[in-house]
Amino acid sequence: MSDTDLKVLANVFEHEARWLAEIINQRTCIFRHDEKRPPLDNIAAPVHEAANVEYTNLISRYNLSFEERLLLALTFIPHLKPEFLLEKFRNYNMGGSVRNNFAKEFPEIGLIAGQRFAGTVPTGLTFLFLASEPGMENRIRSIAQLRPSATLFREKVVFLDEALPGDPVHSGRLVLSNAYFDLFTK
Repeated sequence: MSDTDLKVLANVFEHEARWLAEIINQRTCIFRHDEKRPPLDNIAAPVHEAANVEYTNLISRYNLSFEERLLLALTFIPHLKPEFLLEKFRNYNMGGSVRNNFAKEFPEIGLIAGQRFAGTVPTGLTFLFLASEPGMENRIRSIAQLRPSATLFREKVVFLDEALPGDPVHSGRLVLSNAYFDLFTK
């Protein structure tokens, strides 16, 4: 990869990370009892017109929606910024000073500890928390993005680990496939 391509790719991922941070900030307003919370659709996904990299090509090829873009960003961020999710949720005055207690203090967020990784990883519940405005109808609507027929699952870009017996069905880890991570970063 040339230095120019590397800079373009890094810029794309930085913009995606900032966008994801904005979404986390907006959604965590409910924990801060902030009544001035704007709707999620007021947070525009980054536009990467001049970036001809595999990540942006996939977004264009499948014309990914806001929720699909969120799902994609949520699954790649732990690979490039392992501290990102826990750091961003903690930065918004939510508490949770110890990694293992954070999931217990805020189960609706759905973050879980990595198996060999010292950080936290997103689950289907994390996606549903971030993608859904408050209300059962909105949450049910967002579940469609976690079905095997949804674009990113059908194309095997991301997958949802099976939940442990007795746990909520979407409590499995959300994972970006190794093949797509390699494709996006080569």
